[in-house]
Amino acid sequence: MATITSEKIQAPNTVEDIKDEKAKGEVYVSGTLPESLRHKSPEEITALRKRLVRKIDIRLMPMLIILFLLNILDRNNFTNARLGGLEDDIGLTDHQYNTSLMIMYVGYLLFQFPSNVILSKFPRPGIYLSCAAVLWGGVSASMASAKTYGGVVAIRFFLGFVEAPFFPGALLMLTSWYVRSELPLRIAVLYAGNTLSNCFGGLIAAGVVGGMEGVGGLRAWRWLFILEGVFTICVAFVAVLILPNYPKETKWLTPEEKEFAIWRIADEAAGVADGEDGESVWVGAVQALKDPKVYMLILLQFSLLTGMAYTYFFPSIVSTLGYNKVTTLLLTAPPYALAFFTSLGNSIHSGRTNERCFHIALPLTISMLGNVLCVTLTSTAGRYASMFLMTLGVYSAFNVTLSWVSSTIARPKSKRAAALAMVNSLANCTHLFTSYLYPNSQKPRYLTAGITLALFCGLCATVAICLRFWLSWENRKLDRAEGYDEDEEGNSVPRGFRYVL
Repeated sequence: MATITSEKIQAPNTVEDIKDEKAKGEVYVSGTLPESLRHKSPEEITALRKRLVRKIDIRLMPMLIILFLLNILDRNNFTNARLGGLEDDIGLTDHQYNTSLMIMYVGYLLFQFPSNVILSKFPRPGIYLSCAAVLWGGVSASMASAKTYGGVVAIRFFLGFVEAPFFPGALLMLTSWYVRSELPLRIAVLYAGNTLSNCFGGLIAAGVVGGMEGVGGLRAWRWLFILEGVFTICVAFVAVLILPNYPKETKWLTPEEKEFAIWRIADEAAGVADGEDGESVWVGAVQALKDPKVYMLILLQFSLLTGMAYTYFFPSIVSTLGYNKVTTLLLTAPPYALAFFTSLGNSIHSGRTNERCFHIALPLTISMLGNVLCVTLTSTAGRYASMFLMTLGVYSAFNVTLSWVSSTIARPKSKRAAALAMVNSLANCTHLFTSYLYPNSQKPRYLTAGITLALFCGLCATVAICLRFWLSWENRKLDRAEGYDEDEEGNSVPRGFRYVL
């Protein structure tokens, strides 16, 4: 464990005044502003922060949300195309269809970790993620040409490969621009792209399946892939011009805003500026592998993603209510619409209270109840209501979980990038077995799936509570090692980095 020191380093006027690159990361210590900003009043610093965050929000968030929406849309249109006749046209058996779902995550897992390790040192992340979007849009559109099971498997595998960089890369960008108190809401807003994608995906599929059958001599499900893939490519070309670099390399901030942007991220890491740790990419990866907290976070995310496995079968689950194809696709939208608002509310409250554990455990308890009700109730209204509970709980917890991962593995950036990729990629191993949880033979209740998802929701809630106790113990160790400051009223106030609980 690194020795903790409270030694303060004299700050120069600006970061650029430091000639030694490694020393730039040592300028800032918790609570000490850069020299050039110390003349400002608290009100001026607050105004500067608000102006900076507003600029970051406008530049970064809208494009990331749109790209993430398209990322999920291109990934999940396979499940909507099933109701449009894909399975029958290509002649897929139930097992082959499930394998086609699963194989995408093999490519996804293979490339996600190396991609994030590369991205942590890549100087222009906006270009990197935009190029990935062009590739996945093209691969997704090519599904319209599939005629055999082998073709479907090959396209799905490469789709996972080219989609892998985006989500962990987007999280890395967010943690390089926002402080911990700002992350829950931004991650919630980003992941709203997932929720909205599932919501609008069903509506779009309903429109295409109901209105484009036979247009140009093609089945409607083929048009679904073409339209969504081409639109993704068009948006990606715009994203190249909009997505920013890391704070140190950015050119659209004033010198004052740029210096403050670098400082506030460094301040949360007890003075180590983001990306200025001097460690190589692979040293960061080794650090992540040696940190036991990373494995606890992997278990947390693994159990949560297992609890969300119904997502890729949701149109099939809703179809058991007995409605026609178009109505079924329309009915998939309301549960996701509710999940969108509850996840935002949960994340906003988590950010304001700076609490993570119970904002994960309580929503997952609701999802666990929803899964149990879905396999036990027999009425149409009761089963549909249980699908709302299944959806709102896991989506509300997911946003908070991601921000907890990012704030727990704070610095250096190379370690954080490796940890995010490890958590996201290994947790996504769930798809290697959850893709087979919903065979047609278990319609309409899908008993095995319901029980499995309920158990893993409970496991995730338990892991969150255990992690809270662990991080609280770590904070007490930091208190003893570092000591306490006292405020004007004599209350003990810890200095430096502390884990969020």
